[in-house]
Amino acid sequence: MSQEKSIVASAPAAIAVAGDTCDISGKGGTLTLAIEGPAPSGPGGLRAWAMVSPGGSGATAIRVETTDEFTADTFFGAGRLLEIAGYAGNSGIGITLNSLVPSKIGLGGSAAQLVALLHALDAYFGRRRPPEEAAEIVQRATLRPGQVHGYQKAYGATYGGVRYFGFFRKLTGLWAKGQGDIFDEPYALVSEARDEAWAALGARILLAVPHNLNMVSGEVNSEIARRYREEDEETVKTMDRKSFVSELAHQRLVNGDHRAFWMLVDADTSIMDQWGLISEQHKTIMALAKEQGAFAAKPASTGGAVIVYYPAEIESALVKALDEEAESIYLTCVAQGVRLESSWPFDAPPARE
Repeated sequence: MSQEKSIVASAPAAIAVAGDTCDISGKGGTLTLAIEGPAPSGPGGLRAWAMVSPGGSGATAIRVETTDEFTADTFFGAGRLLEIAGYAGNSGIGITLNSLVPSKIGLGGSAAQLVALLHALDAYFGRRRPPEEAAEIVQRATLRPGQVHGYQKAYGATYGGVRYFGFFRKLTGLWAKGQGDIFDEPYALVSEARDEAWAALGARILLAVPHNLNMVSGEVNSEIARRYREEDEETVKTMDRKSFVSELAHQRLVNGDHRAFWMLVDADTSIMDQWGLISEQHKTIMALAKEQGAFAAKPASTGGAVIVYYPAEIESALVKALDEEAESIYLTCVAQGVRLESSWPFDAPPARE
């Protein structure tokens, strides 16, 4: 049953500490963090927001308040989500979307937006949906024909915190061809939250965005997935190694072996470099971060912002060292997953006629 008042939800950005690309191959898993800014509803808050409101008896109206080159993708994804989630036939509602997750830097902003929207829709219509089902619906909704996207962003934004997600039997590739139904493949394996183990590392998280970043992760993901499905020997061997490194990193984190954990994060990053996924700009920022005493540094996703993990005492020196090489810098923390909010933090949208 629908509500007589607006429902607001938000979802965080997500990054992989280890295992990037393992979620597009059906091989291995990712150690994923949900992140947000120190002020989640302010500039740089790194959360995406959705509001579902009563809107008369007409067709569903979708309003996107953030305007950038991906606005069309947001409309497409929202429309697909309404269809897949079973809300395409509902009329008399208005949908308002806004995002504080910067686009095109590897933080899963599109997934976070749709995770927030689905959560708001389900709450508005009084539906309870398992989180793994919600993540799967969002993953499908973000796909355009011919694209390949991984699963970990949708799962990370849904569950939140620090978790290991296993994608050992996912059928990536079918969905880009418009084949299969959401229940035709198993859900990902989801670990318990590892927030306490992560806190024990004493690592803060900074994002440094290189100047003139032009990330094309969808194209890179498609190529890696194609090679894997065609059983290219080198790709399969490397993916096996990456899968092992990611799983071992998760074990070391749980066991509290901090030195070995950071060594494995570096090993995972080295595999990305072997695949040609780390630009010279990224390497410069990563080297500067290490010189200041960072535990580890790596690109988000397949070539986005540089994620720097560092001890608190070097923060001022680190930000100063990266200032010239980075177009923008975000200080972040581990975030709760998708949730309902008490209010809309932006200027109120105009009322529908």
